[in-house]
This record gives sequence, structure tokens and C-alpha cells, in this order.
Amino acid sequence: MIKSYFGLRHQPFAIQDDAPLLEHQQRHFDILKVHSQQGGFCLILGEPGTGKTVLKNAIIRHDPKQWITPVINRSLHTTLQLHGQLDLKSRVTYSAKLELLSPASLADHIRRQLDLAGLPHATFTEEAIQLILRTSEGTLRAIKNLCTGALIEAVRDQTKTVDLKQVNAVLMQPHWRHNSRDEPAQPLVQTNQTNHKPRPK
Repeated sequence: MIKSYFGLRHQPFAIQDDAPLLEHQQRHFDILKVHSQQGGFCLILGEPGTGKTVLKNAIIRHDPKQWITPVINRSLHTTLQLHGQLDLKSRVTYSAKLELLSPASLADHIRRQLDLAGLPHATFTEEAIQLILRTSEGTLRAIKNLCTGALIEAVRDQTKTVDLKQVNAVLMQPHWRHNSRDEPAQPLVQTNQTNHKPRPK
């Protein structure tokens, strides 16, 4: 849908096995290459969507015999100091946490993804990018899902520019809302031109 409408050869914001690493991922990758050759375990921690899988795929491509154990949203101490896991902890030779990314890093990531897909940077207006950055809460996965959803909305609107309208259309979907207070008010059901309201208790 997006590829055909924008005339692209590659799907924008798609996760690929050979995706280039971001600067912070490359830094950990270079260290992991050394530690993985020494035996033991290398442990990468981080919130969901911070890029652990991309980093894991990179180390597997480098050496298919080596693996990274992803642990989501937990610290090394609370995970590996539990009874019965001390032996496992003693075998960890390197551990690191992938932090949430800064807005500047995420904006660079969006522009890099546009370049890879062959889309001009102006495909997303600055206002749209700023709204995406505020909503993403520092995670790459949210950036991917928001940008892809906004591009789909652009196709539906028959425009090749993603603006606030398209991003807001994505954010109106229930799974982007944090709690029920954010839900839009539901219209009253009308039958025979009569508004049916709940009776007072």
C-alpha cells in the first residue's frame, strides 16, 4: 500500500535483519564482539522497543554461534540475584542497558529511515515529527509504528505529506491511549429522535 502509492522499492520503517545499527547500538555491539569470544554470557537489558532485537540480530550475523539473552524492563541485580540463579549471574561477562533515546536521536532515526526508503525528509512536516517524538516516549518501536500508521493515513487521504492530521488519526486509535480518561466522549444513542440518557441513581 505505502510502497505502491509513494513509488518505493523498500517498505519504509520496516525492521530488517541487516538494519544498520544506531550509534548507541554500535557501541554495545563492538564490546559484545569481544566479550562473546571469551565464553560466558552477555546480557542486554532495556525497555520494550529500545532495540534489543536489532542488536541481537547483528551479533548473530557476526557469529551465528553466539546469542544475546534479552531481559525486558528488569535490572541485573533483581533478575540474577534470586535464589538458584547465582551460578548464572557468575557466568555473565558483560551487561548493559539500552536507554531510551533522546528526541534528537529519534528525529535523526526518522530521517535516516526516510533516506533508506527513498522518501524526502519533507514527507513528514516538522509539526508531525515533533508530535511523534513526544508520543514515542523514547522507543524505536513506537517511532516505527507511529510513522508507518501515519503513512497509511496519508495514503487514505491521498496526500504525500504527513502532517498533524495523519498523526492524530493514528493516535485516536484506542491502543495509543494510556487510560480511559483519554477516550473521546461517546455520542448518545438516538431512537425516534429521543436522546436516551442513563437514569439518575
